[in-house]
Amino acid sequence: MPGLAAVLTAKPNAALASRITQMAEAMRHEGFHKIEVYHDSSASCAAARVHIGAVGAEAQPVFNDDRSVFAFMEGEIYGRDELIRGLRPPRGVSGAISDAALLLRLHELKGERFAEDLNESFLAVLHDRRENKTIIANDCLGLCAAFYVQKDGAIFLASEIKSLLQAAQVSRALNMEKLGQYFLYDGIMADETLIKDVRRLPNGSVWTYRDGHLTKKQYFDLAAVIQKTSMNKQEFAEETRRLFLKIMPRYASGTGVALSL
Repeated sequence: MPGLAAVLTAKPNAALASRITQMAEAMRHEGFHKIEVYHDSSASCAAARVHIGAVGAEAQPVFNDDRSVFAFMEGEIYGRDELIRGLRPPRGVSGAISDAALLLRLHELKGERFAEDLNESFLAVLHDRRENKTIIANDCLGLCAAFYVQKDGAIFLASEIKSLLQAAQVSRALNMEKLGQYFLYDGIMADETLIKDVRRLPNGSVWTYRDGHLTKKQYFDLAAVIQKTSMNKQEFAEETRRLFLKIMPRYASGTGVALSL
């Protein structure tokens, strides 16, 4: 499955960053899959994207006006028109702007709170060269899977575990304590995986990595939403119908609609 990969280090580290191409190749399962890599020897973040050239076909990474910040994004933004109208100033923003560029503009406008307005399916990596910081963010439900490893002050991130295993620093040791849970539930609870070093990125995350330090924030907690829900069955059904009618135009907007039978 196409996705993102990234290597974050406290200072530029060419030896670690050079693994980004192999990490991306591990997620390229078809000959038509395209790989885009950003690897600058003066930057502390190397990143790559693997995609099929259909959704989000525009080239990445995208940069801000002075090229001090770049972004990679996997996924799709549906409520584009509403978000574009909310951008100030509107200069240079039109319906033709790519999803990744729109996400970057939201970050410039709102900082680390940009993800709170995105009710979409996405995984993003943004790097600010001026402040030497990298932001990792995903959607509120974690629909775009992502996994990470913290090792010796570095962060390895990828949409697939096999991609992380391309880095020599990542151990392949199995998480034997979780094997029983995997066979019983066909999955593993919380953020652990079958590989001991590898963890799953929690849903609704906005993490900031700067100078070797990782700050973890969560802008959405599904458990808290469920606990606060006081609607009865009838109210829940009515609210579901209202929201369905509200969001469907977002999914049906654009140049065409596909139907899968």
